[in-house]
Order: sequence, then C-alpha cells, then structure tokens
Amino acid sequence: THPAVYDAMFTRATTLRFAADETPASLTSAFDQLRDGGWTGLDCDPAFGGQGMPHLLGSATGEISHNVQEAASRTGEVAANMETMARAMSSVTDTTLRVRESTSEVNRDAAQLRQAVDAFLKQLQAA
Repeated sequence: THPAVYDAMFTRATTLRFAADETPASLTSAFDQLRDGGWTGLDCDPAFGGQGMPHLLGSATGEISHNVQEAASRTGEVAANMETMARAMSSVTDTTLRVRESTSEVNRDAAQLRQAVDAFLKQLQAA
C-alpha cells in the first residue's frame, strides 16, 4: 500500500457522515476501538502501520465498517420517520376529537328533532 493512500484512508479527517459532529459518541468510540486494534489496516503494509495480512481479511473488515456506517445513517432516517409518524398521529388525534364533537352535536340535534316530531305527532292525534 502506498503511504499517501494509507494516510488518506486511515489518518486524515474525513467528511463522511460517519465522522460528522452529529455521529453518536458511542459509534465514534466503537470505530476508534476498531482502528486502535489495528483492524482497519489488516491488509496494509506493516511499514505504514498495517498488519500485512491477506487482502481478504481487509475486505471483510472493510465490509463490517461499511455496514456499521450504513446502520448509523439509517438510524437517522428512522428517527426522522418516527417524527413524521408522531406528527401524523397528532393530526389523527385532532381529527378524531373533531369527529367526536361533531357526532355529539348530531346526536343532540337528532334528539331535539325526535322530540319535535313526537310533539307534532301528538298534536295531530289530538286534533
């Protein structure tokens, strides 16, 4: 592995969301432990901080790292979806309350109408 490539991949700051300020501290800590344990440089030349292992091992740990990053980004999507669901549920609750109020009003009006019809029918029978 070329030293500049190793430096760019493992020691320089990155603009990936995985290394963003909003990345959960627990995720950053987990990646730090992965890196400090040498897992990110398994297949890199030992002269540049790697372990010189077969590339297959580096590919496997790279896939693990990628999956952790993907899971972290999906966590943000889940949180946003939960907020959307909470707003929708609030709207449904408001609508349900309005329907309940309207139903109560219709029931009151129906009871008054029933009384008026009953009174009218009694007057007809009396006449």
